[in-house]
Amino acid sequence: MEENNVNNQEDLGTALKVVSFCIPLVGAILYFVHKKDAPLKSKQACNMALIGFGVGIVIQVIMTVLGIGAGAALQG
Repeated sequence: MEENNVNNQEDLGTALKVVSFCIPLVGAILYFVHKKDAPLKSKQACNMALIGFGVGIVIQVIMTVLGIGAGAALQG
């Protein structure tokens, strides 16, 4: 029983946090994998995925406004 309690408080590794940030789908998968047995890991994976998704949207909006987005290549 004590091993399960220690596993619940285990932190998500730095590499998995970076991967969850860069590829939010991986963070979502990690969330569902660790949801029941390690809630802290799942919460961290979900948070990093949401932050990465938000940053990606902001970068895409900035690139579109500046004309660097995909639409600029079509205009010639």
